[in-house]
Amino acid sequence: MNTPIYDYAIGFIAGWGAHPIDQLQWWADAAGKGIPATYKTTGVLPTEGLFDTVTHWDMEATYADGTRLWFTDSQTAFKKQAAPGIEQLQKFANCTQFVGEKGWVAISRSGLVTSSEELRRKAKDPGEIRLSQSKRHMLGFADAVLTREQPVGTLESAIQSDLICHMGDIGVRTGESLRWDPVKEMLVGSVDAIKMMHRPMRAPWSL
Repeated sequence: MNTPIYDYAIGFIAGWGAHPIDQLQWWADAAGKGIPATYKTTGVLPTEGLFDTVTHWDMEATYADGTRLWFTDSQTAFKKQAAPGIEQLQKFANCTQFVGEKGWVAISRSGLVTSSEELRRKAKDPGEIRLSQSKRHMLGFADAVLTREQPVGTLESAIQSDLICHMGDIGVRTGESLRWDPVKEMLVGSVDAIKMMHRPMRAPWSL
């Protein structure tokens, strides 16, 4: 797929990828996991034409406690057929799938699919933890401004989901395995990769 110019955005890997990753981090944050500690990503960059952002990607990342994340574009996912029950997921343009010892659950803005009817029934009464709800993004933001309460998608959640996407983009461009330090809150190890976490700014602008 053709995606924007790298001077202004990193493309679909974050422009849309942040949505399923945000759903993932909603769970990960509630479980106290933070973001993954290690990343290995391969992908495709256009070799001709105007666009120069990642078009296809395949990321394997691991949280500090060993939980694994597979983050990929839909075409790569369906081509590899690596996700359990992937034939049932083709109804979604994209989704976030949680795989556990007793089965899996896939969520999307357009619905829910589970590996068993038992898991689907549990969705109606999942337990003590209840996440906040918002039917419309823009209205939810306006409500947060007026009430001074946190929106469904907090700033911290937005930063974390975006960081994961950027780690994928940098991994594709450097070809390196990457590590994230949760204490320093920075990419560590690779000098070339660390440089890509920042972009030069034209004078007189600075941060």
